[in-house]
Amino acid sequence: MRDTEYTYTTGMDDDELARRLRTDVTGVLSLVDGDEAVGFPVAHYYDGETLYLRLCERPGSDKSRLVGATRRASFVLTGGDDETAWSVVVRGPLAAVDGDEFDDATLNRWFAPVRLFDEAVEDVRPVVYRLTVDDIGGRRVCGPVSVA
Repeated sequence: MRDTEYTYTTGMDDDELARRLRTDVTGVLSLVDGDEAVGFPVAHYYDGETLYLRLCERPGSDKSRLVGATRRASFVLTGGDDETAWSVVVRGPLAAVDGDEFDDATLNRWFAPVRLFDEAVEDVRPVVYRLTVDDIGGRRVCGPVSVA
């Protein structure tokens, strides 16, 4: 382990956290299935207080069941390269948003287009969830460690 390289990181302030959440469009949502963690990429939108996630229900999918079984979800964004790497972690409870709360034009502005994987459009049902932010944190690279 003597030859392990290290890089210093520092915490992000609220403005930087909000900027990252507003500018990136896809992150990883982690839910619980019994004693197994399940993570998958989802589109998101952050309004400065609440994180909205768009999940797509497909035939045979059980994402809604997983949301219901998860008391507190975790959402992760990462980006950058070795010299500019950063990550943001958001935790909190998830709840489905009433389908009439936002119109399609708003949702199209908020989220990247739905990605289809060999299924028909009519077989995919986008569902928006609200993640109430209980805990948010982030780190970014701030410089290499010099070893004497």
